[in-house]
Amino acid sequence: MTANKPTSKSSLAPIVFVVIIIAVICFCLCVCALVMGTIYFKGKDTGETNAPNTPFTQDFPESNPETQTWLIMFYFDADDAVLEEDIYFDLNEVEMIGSTDRVQMVAQIDRSNEAFTGDGDWTSARRYYLTQDNDLDVINSEMVLDLGEVDMGSRDTLVDFTTWAIQTYPADKYVLIMSDHGAGWPGGWSDSDPINSNGNWLYLNDVEYALSQTIADTGIRQFELVGMDACLMSMLEVYNGLAPYSHYAVASQETETSLGWAFASFLGDLVAQPEMSGADLSRSIVESYIDEDQRILNDEARQRMLSNYGISDVTSADEVAQEMSTTITISAVDLSALPELNASLDNFLYALKNIDQSKVAEARSYAQAFSTVFDDTYPSPYIDLSNFADFVVTASGDQAVSQATQQLQAALSGAVIAEKHGNQRPGARGISVYFPVSELYWSETLGVTFYTEATRSSAGQTLWDDFLAYHYAGQDFGLGNPSKDARVPAPGAAQVKIAPLTITPTTILPNGTVNIQTDISGEQIANIYIVAMLKHEGRYLAYFIDYIKGDTSQEQNGVSYPVWQRTNNAIHINLDWKPAPDGVCNSLTCAFALLNPDKYTPEPKNLLYFVEGWYIHSETGEKIEAKMYFHNYGDNVIHNIIAYPIGNDTIASPRALFPKPGDQFMMLDTWWTIDNNGQVVDSYQEGNILTFGDEPFYFGTFGDADPGEYAVGIMVEDMDGNLTYQFAPITIK
Repeated sequence: MTANKPTSKSSLAPIVFVVIIIAVICFCLCVCALVMGTIYFKGKDTGETNAPNTPFTQDFPESNPETQTWLIMFYFDADDAVLEEDIYFDLNEVEMIGSTDRVQMVAQIDRSNEAFTGDGDWTSARRYYLTQDNDLDVINSEMVLDLGEVDMGSRDTLVDFTTWAIQTYPADKYVLIMSDHGAGWPGGWSDSDPINSNGNWLYLNDVEYALSQTIADTGIRQFELVGMDACLMSMLEVYNGLAPYSHYAVASQETETSLGWAFASFLGDLVAQPEMSGADLSRSIVESYIDEDQRILNDEARQRMLSNYGISDVTSADEVAQEMSTTITISAVDLSALPELNASLDNFLYALKNIDQSKVAEARSYAQAFSTVFDDTYPSPYIDLSNFADFVVTASGDQAVSQATQQLQAALSGAVIAEKHGNQRPGARGISVYFPVSELYWSETLGVTFYTEATRSSAGQTLWDDFLAYHYAGQDFGLGNPSKDARVPAPGAAQVKIAPLTITPTTILPNGTVNIQTDISGEQIANIYIVAMLKHEGRYLAYFIDYIKGDTSQEQNGVSYPVWQRTNNAIHINLDWKPAPDGVCNSLTCAFALLNPDKYTPEPKNLLYFVEGWYIHSETGEKIEAKMYFHNYGDNVIHNIIAYPIGNDTIASPRALFPKPGDQFMMLDTWWTIDNNGQVVDSYQEGNILTFGDEPFYFGTFGDADPGEYAVGIMVEDMDGNLTYQFAPITIK
């Protein structure tokens, strides 16, 4: 058995992935904050879930494709220091096409007063009627109205914009595209402004309200398409919320790149063929994503983007697009297919009731997961529905489950009319669902009550929330949220025992190697890790962590997972490990940093690691909690940076960062103490600092291990996300 991590840096490639966007989450009457893995929500009275009943029974004439007209509405929430420049560029991309007599385009964009200073550095919210020009730096369209400062995180602001646009520029088909941070079913679209110093958010029920109220106020039948140019929004819970109000939707299961969508490409297709359907437009958005973005196709814009990472070499558009597509996802969904999909899902869930729930937990544990906006000490609760179903079939071998899965997959194929995913997300098939581990499900603030209240529309359409109650409380369908008194042992939890480690030798030179052996017993074991800690003044500095490869590895739809052989019901670990410090480098120096593995894979080329720390803006001095990701495609260069800023002590909003020369990254040092029960207690402090400049950051293992006293350990994760440790000392002289 071996650990996955590479031991040296290879040549530096001149291609760089840019940045992805995660999201902001919050919910009414919950108070929490994300402080190194814990989210706290500040309450908000969201009022009604929906507006008055919309006139779906009214007869509307079908538009003639040969003469049909479109109104495209862009809700650009750029009142954010991180995303302002990116969204501003997107608006300039829209202008490259501009309005025609059959396709009119309007935008409301609210800018930040903290970051991007281009085009006069205005900071208010403005409405534009968008016309064609090729300038990607300045908005030259007609400004229809300067609104001053508005709260883009208010549902009333969204209603005001869409109602104004529809009444002012009537058309046959209406499209709403919303750009900002997204968080999946909790919503997104944040705005911290002078009007509301604590900021505001559009929860999923706020978006539903806004769409419903707009339809009621304007008398339109429904939107042709609602596009969510934001992270993590391609979820069944979200689509069920949108289905009454729109025919199609486009969203991403994973975090999005800072590029946003390729607006000039799909709008160009629409202007050239205004007779196209909403399905055609949805497919065009998916097909053009990344590859046709002007930040890639435009030579000047592409080089400006790359130079921020220290890339001065001339790099082709195809090379950059390929590099930036590794973790992407995007889906187009026919919302009229949701009733059939919901029915097939319910049939699948009835089949799951009749099998061993530990097999369901196994499938949840290994299914394709996406970034989390919750406490990242838990496995991500956002998983691909299709991949999960296939894993259940493999784990259970149950014929009824297999038949129900075939029906579910057929319904998913009917709903997902187009999707695209990168090779780092092989199990992405278009629609995610929320399946938390037990601790998150039973959480006082983030648990089942939060989920069912926030996804009220979806909960009324499927039995998914009922199945979660059955899985974690043994409660039959149709009985509502279970009480904590009904909690039963989680099906994925295991009683894990790790035998005392045998370390040979226990004292080595800085370039030496140790052999580690132990036996692990217990069912429902998901992953096994090797960890090492350097002792210093009674504490231990986290020095190394990585997956241990299984005796064999298997995959489901490209998603790898370990398979462990057992002798006398125990997994025997026997591996050689060479202690050495991991680090991150710029063009001038290397600094120690703990590299955390992002996912299990037996293929070195598919490895992805992240370093936790703080991103520091050179201009403002703002320090934001962040993770810096690195891939191992032979170059070990930086992959992207995701920030987790905390605002006003209440809200954590994960989001992407676009590094500028002079900005810095401060590594997070993780310090552990071991309690009397052998459990690890974390604490954190500031570590080394690197400055962005002449070349991209890269990672590797550099030099020999530091002399000192170490604790080397085996860490076991069960299928409910629980961790068990066993340590032994070694000395490096």
